[in-house]
Amino acid sequence: IGDDRSVSSCHKDPYENFYVVVRGEKIFTLLPPASAPFLHESHFPSATYRRTTDGQLEAVLDEGDPDATSLPWIPFDVCDVHVAESFPDFAEFGASLALDVSVKERELLYLPAMWYHRVAQKGVTIAVNYWHDMQIGHAYLHHQFLRDAFGMDTFPESES
Repeated sequence: IGDDRSVSSCHKDPYENFYVVVRGEKIFTLLPPASAPFLHESHFPSATYRRTTDGQLEAVLDEGDPDATSLPWIPFDVCDVHVAESFPDFAEFGASLALDVSVKERELLYLPAMWYHRVAQKGVTIAVNYWHDMQIGHAYLHHQFLRDAFGMDTFPESES
């Protein structure tokens, strides 16, 4: 449940996903696993939003949490028109792979595992999704091959 202010950053999930909009409209920006080399996926420290004394939200790194991990994430908004300034290879190649899909009330989107996606909404939107485990097959092998070929699973240690 959310409104125009609810926007996810670009990410991928290791699950098959069925997504149904009950009310409103979701806008998915989809990128196939083949776009991975252009997305500059990096590991970022995990954080938690906490409310400050004046009622604002701030992100606080989970440094003191022994279970805290780093998370793979895309460091830019794939829908930002100014992305070419910092990520010219995405602007030139990766952006051409992007597909915008509008999912309206009573419509279902099947989102394959390992597809990158950014999600926004128009107005007040209510949606439900169902994840289920992906089958390890050619799609996973293709994705891993790209990651290996481009050295994408060798992340530098974060500085604390």
